Amino acid sequence: MRCLVIAAVIGAAVRAHAQPADRLVLLDPPHALEKAAHDQLGPYRIDVVIAKADGSDASSIAGHYHARAVAWLDGGALVVYDAGDGAIATRPAPTPLDDANAAGLALTLKTVLRTHWDEEDAVASAMKPPPLEVGIVAGLRLHGSTAEPRITLVADAPVGPFVLGVRGSLGDGAPVHQDAFTGTWNDRALGAVALWPWTAGEIAFRAGAGASLHFTDIHGVLLPAGDAADGDAVNFGFDAEASALWRRPPIAFGARAATTWVPWRQRYTVTDVAVFEVSHVEAEIGVVVIFAF
Repeated sequence: MRCLVIAAVIGAAVRAHAQPADRLVLLDPPHALEKAAHDQLGPYRIDVVIAKADGSDASSIAGHYHARAVAWLDGGALVVYDAGDGAIATRPAPTPLDDANAAGLALTLKTVLRTHWDEEDAVASAMKPPPLEVGIVAGLRLHGSTAEPRITLVADAPVGPFVLGVRGSLGDGAPVHQDAFTGTWNDRALGAVALWPWTAGEIAFRAGAGASLHFTDIHGVLLPAGDAADGDAVNFGFDAEASALWRRPPIAFGARAATTWVPWRQRYTVTDVAVFEVSHVEAEIGVVVIFAF
């Protein structure tokens, strides 16, 4: 039973994949043209539906059949109505309409449809919003001599020749252990970058710079009393990053390196004695996985 279910699912998926993307309604065609249309248009992903003319206008017929076009013979002409923009094209229809002439007319119909639809699809594609890529970076960030595991969430979108992105990251924190204090310092960052992309074969490279806000805090206890002690601050930073990705749509994965310079950083003291001083420069390396939508 399980095999039958799997086979049915696979069969449905194959049929869905093979289903033509575009539909044409052909009104009252002669038998030769009906056969030629099915034979000639099928390989070009055009689904031909035969219907009788009932007095309805071409727009209504296209809507009823969810079709992109309606075609019919009018005397010695082939008339093609495009439902996308309402355009009407006419082409001479040969007479008599024997098998050879019907095959030629069907190829003419295919050319009219595909040329117009390709133009429409190109315009629609140009008007689409840029694709969004979201991903995750697992890496290590160096705070001075301390290496901190961090997770960074990324979201990128192409804008013109550049890629604009946002970054959000957090980590386990940097341990702080001194005679007067023990605890953990944390840095959660949110930033934006502008990247310049280029490719070499299947490898996509990106490099650029941006800025970020760093929401930092320190939590711990004073020694030897054990009293709780904490503090927090918000700092501004300048970022640079570069990545190399191997793309296999809709997934890309590779390596990323980043560095951050924070001009103003804290120096934590207990009774005027420094227990932790935050480095102005941080470096990070990691592996990245990106999903395109």
